[in-house]
Parts: sequence; C-alpha cells; structure tokens
Amino acid sequence: MPDSVAVASLPENPPLILAETEVRRLSVLASLKQGYDHVSAGLLKREINRAQICKDAYVPPQFVRMHSIVRFSHAGVHSPDVPLVYPSEADPASGMISVLSWEGAALIGLSMGATIWWPCDQGEARPVSVMRVTPPDRLHF
Repeated sequence: MPDSVAVASLPENPPLILAETEVRRLSVLASLKQGYDHVSAGLLKREINRAQICKDAYVPPQFVRMHSIVRFSHAGVHSPDVPLVYPSEADPASGMISVLSWEGAALIGLSMGATIWWPCDQGEARPVSVMRVTPPDRLHF
C-alpha cells in the first residue's frame, strides 16, 4: 500500500473509546517504524488521536480493546472470533491478530455494531463492521 493513503477523504468514522493504559503502549507501537507495517502504524496513530480516552476500568464492554475477542466483517466477509493482541503475541496461523495489522488497527476502540471505512491494500476505503465483542478475561498491561 502506498504511503500516501488518502485518509482525509474517508467518510466520517464512528466514535472510538480506548483505555488509558493501552493508549500509552499503543502510542509507542504506532511510533515505531521498524518491523511493522508503517501504513497501519500511521492509521493506528490517527485513530488514537481521535479517540476518547477512558480510565481502564470504565471502558464499556462493547468496545474493542486489547485482548478482546472480536468477530467482524470486511466488505461482507465474516471473520471467525479472533483475539486482538499486541504484535509480540500475534500468531495469524492460530487467529491471533496484531493491533498493528490492517484489521487490528481498524478494530481497536470500535463498539459492537459499528462500521468504519478503512483503506485496503489498493488504497480504497471498504467497510469493516464489528459484529461481536467479548471483553478480555483480565487486563494485560
């Protein structure tokens, strides 16, 4: 995907809620260029900047946060239930998706039922919808 994805031309996206402690770690990850998809990292940084930040204990359970189990659809194709994890924990073969992956950066902070228009590999925006969110069993910091 080219560096110049026209994120400013995307339709208005739904509100996001992120946990305060997770934002600190996600901000560091979004700033690192080495070893990660720099386009997804840039999009994640943009989402962090527009999100409402809440104390960890006050993030409503219907919002996707780190270690949530998420079922989503992308352009009408439904995913299985997948955990959203930090890059060091990711294992696409077992369904654990990184927050710095294309899907992970799109999902973090969304609520169940929300749809976000997200740039795909070709640069055009396609809908990503959250169908189900299971909050993490315990918080991981």
